[in-house]
Parts: sequence; structure tokens; C-alpha cells
Amino acid sequence: MSANPFAVEHPLDEAAIESFRRDGYVVLRDVFPREAIAPLLGPIRAAWAANKLNDLPMEQRDTYGRAFTQALNLGLRDARIFSFAYGKLFAGIAARLMGVPSVRMFLDEAFFKEPGSGPTPWHQDQAVWPFDARRGLTIWVPLMDVAEEMGTLTFAAGSHTDRELTGADISDESDRALARLVEERGFPLHEVGAIRLGDVTAHDGFLIHRAGQNRTRAIREAYAMHYFSDGARVLAPDNPSRRRILEHFAPGLRPGDLAASERWRLVYPEAEPLARTL
Repeated sequence: MSANPFAVEHPLDEAAIESFRRDGYVVLRDVFPREAIAPLLGPIRAAWAANKLNDLPMEQRDTYGRAFTQALNLGLRDARIFSFAYGKLFAGIAARLMGVPSVRMFLDEAFFKEPGSGPTPWHQDQAVWPFDARRGLTIWVPLMDVAEEMGTLTFAAGSHTDRELTGADISDESDRALARLVEERGFPLHEVGAIRLGDVTAHDGFLIHRAGQNRTRAIREAYAMHYFSDGARVLAPDNPSRRRILEHFAPGLRPGDLAASERWRLVYPEAEPLARTL
């Protein structure tokens, strides 16, 4: 057995795969031992503090900034975090749920909801990715036992089958447009509720989802990995978010190029090794 619990594959039964493909999400319990996170919390918290994208006081932030505070690609900054975020445990789950033989990482991120953070608006993750991936998927990993009042996830079940419904990033605009579509099309709302350390959720890149506000005095600590099927091609950016992401993550790529770069690296069936950190 590997000394790294995140380097082994997690068995998935057919019921979980069927549920994911039907509803666009699945909650998986006891995916890794709770104690495995303990040595990673210090590095993740330090990397989040050093690289977080927004350090303004809460009252000065926009809707996106009030939803959570992100720090991107921490796995490429610290080999200890890399062994967790880029491990076969999560990448293998992504590959089997998507039904594809090889998978690339779009980005990994620590995103913490600080006390007083607002709700995360309705949005679709994949709507702003600057490539045409056949399949995309996000794995959401709580780094602690997360109570419902800390801001847990709500999914609009089945909404992934309509693929991109708005090109808006997380915003008041995405919230209004997608809330209207959820109501008009009658997608059932499934609230994950409290989730324990060791559990994970996985959702399709086009699934409409949101999260509640953090009504506690503790930081809600979570990590996410965003995956896409290998073979995607870069799109001509048609909105500011896609343009910004392409310029930041793969500035040398042009429309039609294979979506592959040092950051969009292959992670399954085998992860490209971390030769150097950012």
C-alpha cells in the first residue's frame, strides 16, 4: 500500500456512477482517512494566506469576493499539496465518473469562506473555461467537518444536461439568470447539508449550483480540483473571463491548440511529475 493515501484509487460502484450521470453530482462518503489531512492543513493554510486573490475587508468586496476567498494552483507551489491535490485518488474518481480514459487538471484551489462571507451565487463552473472539453468535473473536498450554517452546497439536479446556459462568471448576473432557469425548468434542488472530513462531492462542470453564506465565526475550509477530459481544444475567448483565464494559465496557446500546458497537466492515468514549483 502506498504511504500516500491520496495516491491510491478509490473504488466506485455502478450506482454512484449512474447517480452522477443522471443528476450531475454525487456525494461520496469516507473517501480518505480523516487523519490524512492533518499534516496538510498547515501548508494549505499558509499557501492560501500567501496567495489569496482578495484581501480587502469584507464590506469592500464585490459579490464574487464576498462569496469566498480563493488561492489558485497551490499544488504547483508546494510538493506536499501536490501529493494531495494531484493524487490518483481524486483524479481516478473524476475519470470514472466522466467515463474518459485520461484527464487533465484545469486548476486546483483552496477556497475558504471567512466569517461573514455571503452566499455563493448560482453558477456553472465550466461556462468560463476557455476550451471545448467534452466533459468537465469538480471535486469538492472539505478540510474539516462542515456544518450547514458554514455554507454548504445546493445542486440543481439534472441541469448539466443543458450544458452552457450563461457565459457569466460567479456574479449577480449569473445568479439572476440561472435562478430564473432553475425555476422555469423545474430542476429539483438537492442540498448537501453538513459534510464530514473524509467525504467529497463531485459535480459536472455544467451543473448549476450555489452555496450558502457562512453564518458562523469559523472559517469554512475547503479545497477543489477542477478536471477536464484530455483532448480539449482552446476556444476563441468570447467573454472577459475566458480571455483572462487563457492569458493567465496558457498565454502561448491559440484557438484550436490542444488545451495542454504546464498548468493544464495530465493527472490520470498517471500524473505528470512536479519538476519545479511556481
